[in-house]
Amino acid sequence: MAGYVKPENARYTGAPAREEHQQKLLESYRGGAFVVLDTNGEFVEISGTPASVTAIYGIDHYPAEPSAAATARDLVRNVEAATTNAEIRISISHSGDETLALTAANLVGKKYELRKVVVGSEEYWTVDINGTANPAVQIQKISPEFPLGEQHGTVYAKVMKTLLQYQP
Repeated sequence: MAGYVKPENARYTGAPAREEHQQKLLESYRGGAFVVLDTNGEFVEISGTPASVTAIYGIDHYPAEPSAAATARDLVRNVEAATTNAEIRISISHSGDETLALTAANLVGKKYELRKVVVGSEEYWTVDINGTANPAVQIQKISPEFPLGEQHGTVYAKVMKTLLQYQP
């Protein structure tokens, strides 16, 4: 079993896009979370419910948990924005049976939902290869770090263009 990796924007066909915005006050999430800008221009984590993923700004790489006592000005986050030219390296999962979360050549080109997986005290966003009703990403390539047939292996995926919130 490969184990989960935090999502990361690893490959761009152009220059990578990094953005900084404030995190919504009293909002708490961990590095590696998919985020969206709310109506106040502050970052919040997208919901873990696939049907509620209606927009994605990017992946937050802030290294620590914010304090509830911190002010919004203390919570500037470093985000790699999801763009049309960004391929995100991310683990796969299977919401029906994790033993079926195996990398396979037939995953390439297919569209799937995002899913948050909690393992102990860690949280990981994954591509749910069992979820196709509300797709958020399309798999581009199996990551060469893991062989085909690897449980929870990684893939490169692009966010569906209709969900991209980042506007350079």
